Amino acid sequence: MMSSSLISRIRTSLSVEGKPGKVYRIINIVIICFSLYMLALPLISPTMSKLFPTIWRCPSRTIFHRPCPFCGVTTDFGKINNGGNANLGNSQSSYIHTILILEIAIRAAIAAVFVKSKRIKLLMTTDALVHAIIIGYFILYVIKYFS
Repeated sequence: MMSSSLISRIRTSLSVEGKPGKVYRIINIVIICFSLYMLALPLISPTMSKLFPTIWRCPSRTIFHRPCPFCGVTTDFGKINNGGNANLGNSQSSYIHTILILEIAIRAAIAAVFVKSKRIKLLMTTDALVHAIIIGYFILYVIKYFS
């Protein structure tokens, strides 16, 4: 069980009054790095599959012997990054690519600009709501894919 002092420190670090946006800024930087990784995956993937052929595979194909709902997205990202949008293997690739680009742009702007403590709570709430909607959309897509 967590001690009350640990819970108090967690609340203080996440508190809007404590250190405005410090944790939120770190979260933004982590999401920017993840988005950049996802966009760079088509460049990394061929090398990784040569170095680690038994590990660098789609877990869905390995475990279930069937493609996952996002099968082909890495290949499609390579096509989109090279300027081609035709003949994409997955219908969600262009949406995911656009979301990643927007994530990088918006979060870089937020991380670079000091947000006043009065507005950080609204910004964090809006961010969480938008991402809940996006995640909900993809959950529905996965459910539809498997049904």
